[in-house]
Amino acid sequence: MTPTEFFRDLNKNTMSIVEDFYAPDATLVDPLGEIQGAKRIRAYYAYQYNNVLEISWDMEPEIVSGDQRVLFWKMNLRTKNLNGGEPFSVPGSSRFRLDPQGKVLFHQDYFDVGAFVYERVPVLKNVIFYLKSKLKKGLENAEG
Repeated sequence: MTPTEFFRDLNKNTMSIVEDFYAPDATLVDPLGEIQGAKRIRAYYAYQYNNVLEISWDMEPEIVSGDQRVLFWKMNLRTKNLNGGEPFSVPGSSRFRLDPQGKVLFHQDYFDVGAFVYERVPVLKNVIFYLKSKLKKGLENAEG
């Protein structure tokens, strides 16, 4: 199963595919933390997908080099708890290293956790946008 196929097929009703995709001692790293082992990765996905109402992915073709895979994506998401239940999208990328059987040994996701979570919570959203506007103003002043 390729990373593209895995994410296309993963949902709260298909968590059994996690252990088909990851090696038993796999590591998953994302901006929210690091998880060791396929069983713990499955529990992490199950928790994350628990509040998902809709999810889809826009994915570019995978970049393949030996046992490495890189995938650029945009996650389109609607959840109960973020963005007032309205859909939103977050771009990102993932890097994978496979074992000789083709299972994932190492998976690291790269995405803006602020755009994913913090900017979708009303109280935090206002603070984040205020800080971004101050930083932008400072940059504009520095550029003169």
